[in-house]
Amino acid sequence: MRQYRQCLSALVLCLSATGLQAQQSWQTVSEHVDFIEQPAKLRFYDSNQVLIQGEQCALLVDAPGEFTQTEVFIAHLKEQLRVPLCYMLASHAHDDHLLGLAMVQKHFPDAQLIVHQSLGENFHLAHEQLNERLDGFAKSLALSQQRMESLSELEQQPWREKIARAQTRFKQWQALRFSSPGKAISQPTELDLGKLKVELLPFAAHTQGDIAVLVWADKLLVGADMVDTLPYPGEANYQAWLMALEELSQLPVTQVLPGHGSVLVTSDLTKPKVWLEAIVAHVKANPSADVATLVAEFPKHYQPQGDELQQRAYTMFLEAGIKRAKHTLNKKG
Repeated sequence: MRQYRQCLSALVLCLSATGLQAQQSWQTVSEHVDFIEQPAKLRFYDSNQVLIQGEQCALLVDAPGEFTQTEVFIAHLKEQLRVPLCYMLASHAHDDHLLGLAMVQKHFPDAQLIVHQSLGENFHLAHEQLNERLDGFAKSLALSQQRMESLSELEQQPWREKIARAQTRFKQWQALRFSSPGKAISQPTELDLGKLKVELLPFAAHTQGDIAVLVWADKLLVGADMVDTLPYPGEANYQAWLMALEELSQLPVTQVLPGHGSVLVTSDLTKPKVWLEAIVAHVKANPSADVATLVAEFPKHYQPQGDELQQRAYTMFLEAGIKRAKHTLNKKG
């Protein structure tokens, strides 16, 4: 998980010139489901969310990991809810999906948090992630204050206002604490939202504990990061992930909602599958090569023809995936 946060931190560097805040896109994708997509410049840094509403209850999947985005999200969530928010679900333990749920819990204290059993058994890690994020904010504020004081009086004025706003916000965030999960699952689990049943499908694929959500009535799958067209494989259980993608591709669904990027269709599940298979095959074929060589010699036709952010993400995710594949194969050997 630390390696994943390091990847995110590197991606943030290329976003810093334009700032992180941007408008989330709320999309009604079926009768019961809203898909909240992060803007393009945040698509690898922060996560999408999904709101599923029956006639009695709503289920929220994930929350933004960047707290200013979460504040905007919660304000809109309150406007969009037609029924009480009974459940919130963490698709997995990465902070860009999980940490914002602490803020959601503050606003919706009666909603039950659902996690994979793997996360439930190690929920102290969620508390540690949250404390680490808050400590990072405190250090950033202190550093900004020091830098401001080195400026002339005239140059200090706009920074004073910015720092004062950040300090006010941080005081609110300092009180954030996770409430313990109400349910931890290791087997397929059905939820009744009121004339709408959804099935929670646990896997150990992208991480040690992933949960996908199947909305049968709408032929819709919430796959989170397991189904991303460019997935992060730094903690992958490759064999289980490939099996999961094969299983998910057989489901009678027409829409697939990823953790990052835009709405997909079922045939798009071949994209992460092909890429993950290629990483494993490349490492197996070159067992003595080091990571740098494997990255440099990885087939170029897999590289996406996207913007600078996508190119950076591809390179970092590929390196992380190759390291993971080498570790897995060496362990087996």
